[in-house]
Amino acid sequence: MSYTGSEEQFEEQYPHPITLENFQIHYQEDLVVTKIEQDIILHFLVASSLDGNSIRVEITDENDIYYVDFFEVTPENYPDFIKQQKFKKCKYEQFVENIVRLLENIRTNRSAYRAFYDDNCTLSLQQQLEFKRVEIFKLPFEEIERSHDYTVAQAQFRYSQKLARYEDGVQRLEELFEHVQERNPQLCAQLKKGSKYGQK
Repeated sequence: MSYTGSEEQFEEQYPHPITLENFQIHYQEDLVVTKIEQDIILHFLVASSLDGNSIRVEITDENDIYYVDFFEVTPENYPDFIKQQKFKKCKYEQFVENIVRLLENIRTNRSAYRAFYDDNCTLSLQQQLEFKRVEIFKLPFEEIERSHDYTVAQAQFRYSQKLARYEDGVQRLEELFEHVQERNPQLCAQLKKGSKYGQK
């Protein structure tokens, strides 16, 4: 997969690999997660199959395009899953809505919500109450093999997405320099020198 153009055009032309497996994406955001007592940034994706028979949560790492962990639940195994959770009243039909809301709370309100990811690929989503911390969901993840077709497709997609973002940034920088050049050529030259624009 090769691409030259803006990120918006990229997303229109190259859909996420999970959508090619008949999934609809409900949520995509970077979240701060505590792993081995360190805060790291991981990318979260929540999707459901178009036939309603599967809900998937994926975790990827922008520093490793071949890293894909996933949690998947179906109507058949959901009863066993929810029995092990503190929040047992959540129905399968409500799970996407609840997990998306919880992840967004973790992203925007870390003083009250936290995510912990252990060495066993278990994600613990917790809420900080006044005097104690309560676990809401615990999701057991699995790592997809790096040689798996889906992992390779993800790697190609994420690499091309990074390239599209870079090229989009270069284009915006060029437009900025053109704008400044028209009004203040000397300032434009200083900005280019300071940014090492055009240097190899």
